Amino acid sequence: MFVQDCVRNFGLVVVLMSVSVASNASVTLSGTRAVYPGDAREITVDMTNQNDTPALIQAWLDSGDPAVAPGVEELPFIITPPLTRIEPKEGQTLRIAYTGEPLPNDKESVYWLNVLEIPAKKKDVEGKNVMRMAFRSRIKLFYRPVGLHGTIYDAAKAITWSMVKDTDHYVLRATNDSPYHTSISGVKLESAGKEYNNKNGGMISPMASKDYPLTDSPGPLKSGTITFRWLNDFGIAQTQVTKLK
Repeated sequence: MFVQDCVRNFGLVVVLMSVSVASNASVTLSGTRAVYPGDAREITVDMTNQNDTPALIQAWLDSGDPAVAPGVEELPFIITPPLTRIEPKEGQTLRIAYTGEPLPNDKESVYWLNVLEIPAKKKDVEGKNVMRMAFRSRIKLFYRPVGLHGTIYDAAKAITWSMVKDTDHYVLRATNDSPYHTSISGVKLESAGKEYNNKNGGMISPMASKDYPLTDSPGPLKSGTITFRWLNDFGIAQTQVTKLK
């Protein structure tokens, strides 16, 4: 693997850190998500090395399991370059091309883009065993077929919310009948003067439902106001207010 080669060639003891965005890594990405239109030849994701030393980069896609090693899954996309070196304060562009294998044409598909960064060894530690932090950033890649009905904004507005029983307690269920994924970053339910929250959020798949546990385990509420935050194509949080069904 690329990591093993780096350890051998650069004399590093590598500690791998996985982050959803490059908050601690020196190599930053141009966004927190990427959208691949179905009629595009390719899309690009820009990387910038903010550090004063070079960075070694490996990029790959997975279908949702972060433990899967690079290259194990056969996915309908090609990333170039899969391996690269970014000089200090410089950038590099990843190109992602769809290879044409059939994907659903009535809803989005989602994959994850992984960018593994291993900082180069500094000259003042030559000949020493040094622990270096290898950061892996993961962002969502949405493949969006041409001709889907509505927009992601329509999808968020159309989500319906209800209380359902889950074993011995009730949870808030969101139902997404649209062809788009909706990434929820937080939900608040207000009913009868009380407030219940879910701050963890989570993504709702197209034409599917997702349950959100709430604080204080409310009972079978029949009415209430739902305020939730969701992320648009640029990763910017949007606020939506609706009623409990």
